[in-house]
Formats: sequence, C-alpha cells, structure tokens
Amino acid sequence: MVCDDTLRACYLGTVSIHPRARGEGHMKALMDMWLEELRNTCDMVVLYGQRQRYEYFGFTLGGVKFKYFVGGANVRHGLKQVKGLSNA
Repeated sequence: MVCDDTLRACYLGTVSIHPRARGEGHMKALMDMWLEELRNTCDMVVLYGQRQRYEYFGFTLGGVKFKYFVGGANVRHGLKQVKGLSNA
C-alpha cells in the first residue's frame, strides 16, 4: 500500500524463444500483448530477467539488489573480541 491506495503488482519471469525462431518477432509480439493486457490490471510489474532485454519495452531499474557472503573466516575476524565465540 502507498498512503491509502493498494498497488496491484504483477510479475514477469523470463521470456524465452526457441533458438530456431529467434529474430522472427515472437518476443516482441508476446510482450506487446502481455503489456497491453496488464495496462488496466496492474500498477507495476516486477521483472525477473535480463534487464537489458526488457529496456526496449520500457522497464527500468526500480531498486537495488545486494548480494553478499559471510564465511567462517569473516565471523572469526569480525567477532574476535566476543567472549565465548568458538574458533572452529
């Protein structure tokens, strides 16, 4: 919700076209039909896929994704002052 309005969100997964059919306009046709259908039913579309492929259809970056890894060495080093922490 934003203020008192409920946002209707839709999700778009990866659109795939068979390699032998690529370059024939199938993805464009599918996306045009799908986006036209969504215009009256969704306020925003969440995209899962390669953003550069979908920029053609008006998709832009709407957030930030953080990805990180914490391993045992990070914990031992970062928390070496904590009493009772195992060095295992």
